[in-house]
Formats: sequence, C-alpha cells, structure tokens
Amino acid sequence: MRLPQNAPIASSAPWEAPPPGWVFGNWKVTKSSHPLYPSLHNFEVDLSPVFPQSTTNINQTNDLSAYNMAGSDQVMLAYGVDTWNFDTGIYVFKGGSISYQLEVLAWGYDTDGVAYKVTYEQEAPAIPAPPALSVESRLVGGPTNETMAKIIEAIEALGYKHLTELGHSMRDMVHNGERDGKPVICDAKCINGLP
Repeated sequence: MRLPQNAPIASSAPWEAPPPGWVFGNWKVTKSSHPLYPSLHNFEVDLSPVFPQSTTNINQTNDLSAYNMAGSDQVMLAYGVDTWNFDTGIYVFKGGSISYQLEVLAWGYDTDGVAYKVTYEQEAPAIPAPPALSVESRLVGGPTNETMAKIIEAIEALGYKHLTELGHSMRDMVHNGERDGKPVICDAKCINGLP
C-alpha cells in the first residue's frame, strides 16, 4: 500500500508497480467511497491496450466503464483513455469532456488467489467529484474478508488521516445480475461520448 502522490506526507512503504499488462481485462468495482458510485449497479471496468502502439501512446489504455442504474437492465457506457505516467504511477483519464487522475495504491491477490487493486481518484472539480478510494476485483464478491481487513489495516498504517477516512467510508457496490447477458459494445458513438 502506498500513499497518493498528492499526499502531504512522504510514504516510507515500499512500492512495486503492477507488471506490464496486469491491469488489463475486466474488473468489478466492489467497494467505493465515491458518492456517485452507489447508484451505478453492476459497475465494471474493462481495460485494454490502445492499438496501434506508438512512442506517443505506448502507455495508453482503453478504459470502458459499464453499469446499469437501479431498476433498469439498460447498460450504460463511459469510454475514455488512460495515459499512464511511468514516473508518478498516475493515470490521467480523458473521456469526452471528463478528465481526472487516478492511481493504483495497492494490488495483489486475495487469500483465495483472486486479483484485486485499490485505486485512488483525485478530486475532479469539473465533474464535480471529490477524492475517492475504491476496491476492484476480478470477482463480483470482491476480495475475501481477510484480505479486506488487511487492506484497511495497511491504509491505517500509512498514517494519512484523509486516506483512512476514505477507507472507512467505502461501501459495498451493488452487483445483482440485473444486466447479466447484456452485451457491452462500445461503437463509434460510445468512443466519441455520444448518447
């Protein structure tokens, strides 16, 4: 676990970034402190490399969020591109008129061997959205209880009150299968942010 880059205190915890390509694939957002996220049911994020690769986009990732609103099985999509800064570990997301920064603070495998990551989204005044902490997993159930307890312990051990408060304010996200079987297709309209 590491501190966000914008934390006012220095982190003494060792940090190793995820291996190249580790973040690619499908992630379920299972817990979050973000005030807007509880209304997003069955919230998943699909990450894939931008092709063709070039020297200018080698660190860019397609970022496709898919969810449905409560009581609806209509799949809503939000597409953007994450540009990763190797030096800071920060991903800059740009999609339509939305832009914000996020970073992976912790990653690994839970006690059942399932991959998870802890992400921190910096404040995005244009949306508007406050800073938020989320846990993503390859499974809708999220990391095991034992692993979640260790995640919270690791957050507290950093000694950064703001991050500890975000950690304790994370709530379970709804994953109830309302949109199971619905295809997620991001066509040209989706990529361009059109309804």
